Amino acid sequence: MKIVIADDHPVVLFGLECTLSRLSGIELCASARNSTELIEKINIHRPDILITDFSMPGGAYGDGVLLLGYLLRNYPALKIIVLTMMTSSSMQGQIVETGVHALVIKSDQEAELELAIASVGSGQRYVSARVIGAEKIANARQESVANPPRALSERELEVLRLHVNGMTVSGIANLLCRSVKTISKQKQSAMGKLGVSNERELFEYAKSSGLL
Repeated sequence: MKIVIADDHPVVLFGLECTLSRLSGIELCASARNSTELIEKINIHRPDILITDFSMPGGAYGDGVLLLGYLLRNYPALKIIVLTMMTSSSMQGQIVETGVHALVIKSDQEAELELAIASVGSGQRYVSARVIGAEKIANARQESVANPPRALSERELEVLRLHVNGMTVSGIANLLCRSVKTISKQKQSAMGKLGVSNERELFEYAKSSGLL
């Protein structure tokens, strides 16, 4: 398998080169430090697999989700493994949602990267055990698009906006001159319509939808 690697930190590139040199059946074609270099190397070497950082500023094709979208559209046969330091489950979910073929954390053991390479090489997707929650978030987002939640009432939306931005139920009741019981009921009704069952899921929804 022909592989190109990309990261804006030379030490990380060196570590990847050392890791890949120990694997059989691997040909490391080139390395890149920004998206401009990366696209040039892909066009020259036509690799089977790309191992790339998520945050890699400074290139003409951007980085992050923008770059991943460009790669997936223009090189549909290329298998993409994202290697990142991102620890936010919401951000990891966004990465998985782009459609990349594997997601590995830089602090993982080398074995995780080896498994990712083997998996995408055989046509499967791979997500590191440390980011397994990202798949749930991405799937939940896709499900919400396919099955949009019932519309919230104006008052329910008002209560949720205040709550996810830090106000307690009693604080909202005081602010809106409603009873605590009424605010609590409106909050629970809104959560039911959105299909979220706890505070963590509510805050994840708020982040992805722009409420927060």
